Amino acid sequence: MSRPRVTHVVATDAFAGVERYVCDTVTELHARGWQVTVIGGDPEAMRANLPAGVLQFPARTAAHAVRTLWRRPSDLVHTHMTAAEAAAAPLKGLRFQRLVSTRHLAQPRGSSPLGRLARPVIEARLDAQIAISEYAASVIVGPSIVVPNGVPSSRLAPLPRERTIVVMQRLESEKDTALAVQAYAASHLAEDGWALRICGRGAEEQPLRALARDLRIEVDFAGFVTDPRSVLASAGIVLGTAPAEPFGLAVVEAMAEAAPVVASDGGAHPEVLGPDGVYFPVGDVQAAAAALRTVAADEAYAAAYGRTLQRRHSELFTIERHVDRLEVVYEEAWNR
Repeated sequence: MSRPRVTHVVATDAFAGVERYVCDTVTELHARGWQVTVIGGDPEAMRANLPAGVLQFPARTAAHAVRTLWRRPSDLVHTHMTAAEAAAAPLKGLRFQRLVSTRHLAQPRGSSPLGRLARPVIEARLDAQIAISEYAASVIVGPSIVVPNGVPSSRLAPLPRERTIVVMQRLESEKDTALAVQAYAASHLAEDGWALRICGRGAEEQPLRALARDLRIEVDFAGFVTDPRSVLASAGIVLGTAPAEPFGLAVVEAMAEAAPVVASDGGAHPEVLGPDGVYFPVGDVQAAAAALRTVAADEAYAAAYGRTLQRRHSELFTIERHVDRLEVVYEEAWNR
């Protein structure tokens, strides 16, 4: 049997972690000969990160995604986030035959009004639900197939490590970026020439700037970065503060670049970083500061730790390994 035509749907006009994941995954699927279309995401950024042979259509909202799905029939639709699920589910059997969804957040479906309204239809029509980590699978509702995300291996020449602590995440309350600012201040690493760079945008940016002023420290608020891998490849330490991280795409990208990572012990961080990870208890500023000082104090240890994390990425979290697993999900859903 020939492979089904696949359409990935993310009903946003953004380009953040989910949209970057879609681009990486679709690029690998396309390289393996799958016929793939993408609906949603920031049009300029998506097209810049997708192969020339992949069609991409804008869809800022669920309504836009419905219209595009209706005009562009497919065989198997793979949705990302609840708005995309809500757009696709009513069209199953009309414009495509199989529905696969990846749950990128560690929370039950229905946290928003749209999700609550659409949940019965979505759950009745799903052929497969993917959780991006064991932790996420333990939180979301319904049976899930755990398929950890993957990211491409490093394609960069080794870069010198800067004395910079990098935080790369959405600046929203659930990421607890304030802890990064507080831990940096408590570590006193600025006195040794270390800087804190926060990459990302969100509602918490202005409160974070005010916090930095109150603590009388300088913080580089870099905003959205177009080349995150270069930033991570030159980072002295990458800091993950989220107390309930569903997976941690930037953490895994840091691993691929052999960057040493300090992370909270909550969410999926322990299953991603593994037994050699450097952790601090969720919300513990002083423990986070101590962990930063430990890694910063010993260049040889930091370099060896980064290489250990890079090997773990190569073994578990490459984009190739991810798509190997994803192909099995597609084939099983298609042959149901």
